[in-house]
Amino acid sequence: MEEYFEIFYLWKRKKWREIAINHGFGYIIKSKSPKFYASWMNSALFLYSIFRNHRIISLGYYEMMVSDFDSVKFPKYEAFTIGERNLLIESWESLASLPDDQVSFLPQQLGADLVIKSKKKKNPPPDKIIHFARLPERVALDKVWMRAIGVAEDKIDESLEEIYEWLINYMKTR
Repeated sequence: MEEYFEIFYLWKRKKWREIAINHGFGYIIKSKSPKFYASWMNSALFLYSIFRNHRIISLGYYEMMVSDFDSVKFPKYEAFTIGERNLLIESWESLASLPDDQVSFLPQQLGADLVIKSKKKKNPPPDKIIHFARLPERVALDKVWMRAIGVAEDKIDESLEEIYEWLINYMKTR
């Protein structure tokens, strides 16, 4: 899989042709296709790579230093065929074009239940739990990325299940 990704190094910023940091904050994507990178940055694979680089100070508090980005990987644009890039962009556009009222919070997009707790301190009613199915457009985007980086078709669902569960558990404890 290394042939598909490069590690983002800040110290190479001036030599980097596609991705750079602007005054230490955010990404500037200089590419033939910013939508390609938007597709990556909206995938569960990217979220996993970002979240696993947080410095956890205590439960509910974390920080991410600029140096933590040294191990965040970005796809090499040229490593993907035109057809793969088009599929990745189309999958992202499908997710991005959903109306706001059809897109839930990220944990619910991944299939987590939404738990609504009462604000009453004395004799609170039981928590209200709303079950969510995974957002099909998010799953489709992630599956296209898994196929594009060469994950075997019979391993995609299992791998995504593990990634989604890790992300849900991570977000629940933060």
